[in-house]
Amino acid sequence: MACIRVVAKRGFARTRMSDIADEIGVTAPLLLHYFGSKNELITQALVASDEAYLSEFVREFQAGAGPAQLVVRYVEDSVWPAVDGSAWWGEASAVWMNAWITALHDPSIAEARAAEDRRWRAALSDVVAKGQEEGVFRSEVEPDTLVRTLFALLDGFMVQLVLDDPEVSRRFAYDESLRFLGRELGFDPHEFSSRSRAGAG
Repeated sequence: MACIRVVAKRGFARTRMSDIADEIGVTAPLLLHYFGSKNELITQALVASDEAYLSEFVREFQAGAGPAQLVVRYVEDSVWPAVDGSAWWGEASAVWMNAWITALHDPSIAEARAAEDRRWRAALSDVVAKGQEEGVFRSEVEPDTLVRTLFALLDGFMVQLVLDDPEVSRRFAYDESLRFLGRELGFDPHEFSSRSRAGAG
């Protein structure tokens, strides 16, 4: 999406309606006709950027994909995406970091961010609960608490990876995230991993 590409490059604060209009190939007044402000446009683009992935995740879950496979894949896509997904990850992570910062003083961005997190947490909590019903995961773990903790862990790693922290590689972030899942849910996540035998990143 054009808006996301611009925000990923320039950040929220430096992005102007004219920048987005130039990327799309229209005029800024035309964008203002449909969106009342730059932040309204960016807020809608932010949600749209996440929608395709969330919809696919939910569809696969409803179609019977295994809970263990789904939670491991979510970790993979969050901290160590496949080669063909690296461009998406770079844009998405940059946009969300900007969203977190902007949310401190913009209520519309704050609500959009919170709403997306609620939807993802609900989806992942359903997956964890299903895994417990099937005996794949430990039953004594509270799904919502587990997912909130996982989000905090992954968000922290994402910041460090985007900032190229020399002490935090993709391999480290990935292995420690899987270690958390395995310990809390009582299964071996590496059995469902497509990155476990990949080189350090």
